[in-house]
Amino acid sequence: MDIIDNITDGLEMSSDTTETVLTKEEKKKKKSVAIQKRMQKAGEDTTQVGKTNIEVDINKLTDNPFQPRLTVDDDEIMELADTIKSKGLLHNIVITPKEDGTGYYIVVGHRRVAAHKLLNRTCIKADIRASINKQDLQALAFIENDQRLEMSRLEQALSIDLAITSNNYKNVSHFAAAIGRDQSTMSKIHKLLSLPEKIISDLKENKSTSDIKSLDAIRKISDEDIAIKLYFWFIGPEGSRVELLNKIKIMNKPQETMLLLEIKTSSKSTKIDIPKKLDEDQIEKLKDFIEKFLL
Repeated sequence: MDIIDNITDGLEMSSDTTETVLTKEEKKKKKSVAIQKRMQKAGEDTTQVGKTNIEVDINKLTDNPFQPRLTVDDDEIMELADTIKSKGLLHNIVITPKEDGTGYYIVVGHRRVAAHKLLNRTCIKADIRASINKQDLQALAFIENDQRLEMSRLEQALSIDLAITSNNYKNVSHFAAAIGRDQSTMSKIHKLLSLPEKIISDLKENKSTSDIKSLDAIRKISDEDIAIKLYFWFIGPEGSRVELLNKIKIMNKPQETMLLLEIKTSSKSTKIDIPKKLDEDQIEKLKDFIEKFLL
């Protein structure tokens, strides 16, 4: 994973590997030679690989196949384009040759390429790196996007899921270690994909919240309708994490509240008696219990 350290400024990463240095170098050299041959066959200039500050035809660039962004903010691209127009490109993009030899994958700099296209520019300055494997491409896509402009929780969850389903990483722990993130947090983010579809849609369209703890608590609610109602209450003006977690706690332990009530039933009616003397904690529990059914 040393290639990741060399690509992004200030990014530190580590990765588990069972290969020896010699085997890794041999594989890298063999793959690099194979790609150069395919590039030559496709008419690409292989002498540029490994060089920096090279003018590259934008039409030869392809998005990283593991690009995690669901949407691109047009206003942000316009703002970036204005900056590039007035001050120039402050940081080169980073690219790597495609395995079929036809052009390059963008490793770092998708937004800068989009801004250049908006300015109707045909070339962009780039640093060309030798072959980057799929694992590193995927890790770099996550890191670069999340550091420059933090991704939404749903984008993060989908990116983690793709890392696993594409067989580039064994599991969440493997991917978390590769990008230097906490495994527990990454696991909670990944599990957000099991939220009800209505919540997923809102997170995709509106990015209403990035509160992992609250979303994870809502995810664990077995009743989907209640989970959805609680979510939209939570993202509303009156919602708060503390109140949300308290509501869920009461829902999970209704017997504690039921002990405060005396229920009498007959063939025609049900009567609920509430003791006159309740302490503040009991009153709050009772209120939360009632509010649960008023959601």
